[in-house]
Amino acid sequence: MIELTPAQFAQWREIARRTSYKVFAEKVNGGAALIDKALSVE
Repeated sequence: MIELTPAQFAQWREIARRTSYKVFAEKVNGGAALIDKALSVE
């Protein structure tokens, strides 16, 4: 198992936002809303 520090997690999330999240939002109908819902869960 890999554990990230809060700073590492923030960096990972930013990279994902610019890459895979962006592609998902563009390719999947309603994808941006799905990402927003998933990220709102704490």
